[in-house]
Amino acid sequence: MTIIDSRHYPSNPEMFVFDDEVSRIFPDMARRSIPMYSEVHRLHASMIFNYRPCSIYEPMRVCDIGASRGEFFVEMCRQCSLDPSIGAGYLSFVAIDSSEPMLALLSGDMPWVTTICSDALSLPELGEPADVISMLYLLQFIKDGHDKLSVLQWAYRNLKPGGMLILGQKENPTKTYAESFYKLYYEFRRRNGYTHEEIEAKNKALAGSMWPDRAAWTEDQCYRAGFIDYTETTRWLQFSTSICTKGVV
Repeated sequence: MTIIDSRHYPSNPEMFVFDDEVSRIFPDMARRSIPMYSEVHRLHASMIFNYRPCSIYEPMRVCDIGASRGEFFVEMCRQCSLDPSIGAGYLSFVAIDSSEPMLALLSGDMPWVTTICSDALSLPELGEPADVISMLYLLQFIKDGHDKLSVLQWAYRNLKPGGMLILGQKENPTKTYAESFYKLYYEFRRRNGYTHEEIEAKNKALAGSMWPDRAAWTEDQCYRAGFIDYTETTRWLQFSTSICTKGVV
């Protein structure tokens, strides 16, 4: 009998929802399931500060859609030598997530962060635009292509001129390499402690809730949304991250 380790997997993986249990173990589960998960946060936090250095005279506003436990915010604070539980006046964070348990844990760790409970299809306007919007591994959970474009257009509207969208996604590989990609990703999760039964259970739980796209399609949609630049920054087989830039004028 396989014993599922509750530190990094829900007790009933075939009923995968972002409830209290999943929220509690999510950071560890994400690191074990998503290639380069921590490195993506480190790299893009560094890129933000290179593109727009921290300054007490120019506060930076960052919005994370699908923020989960706020790992991206924690990494940005670390690179600014800040205590995440206290924050600082020159960083303003807005966390948007559809899971109330996730946001409750985030607020407990970082009470100064503004939290908004909303799903991706009913995002409220920010009011004050952001310098950076992070949208990691979100689009593949939206089924309709027009809805995906609407989310990208929302990001464009809610960025300041010259602002940056960080877009991470799990893509749909071509048929030529799909089998190889699946095998290598399976091996990645096995190396990170998942059993065959756990992997199959999660695949089954996500089968009807994930609609990944080809990289070229997503790039085209970003340009359609209004962005003037689309630059891929990381890739691990079908997992990629890109930066999209809003024009200054």
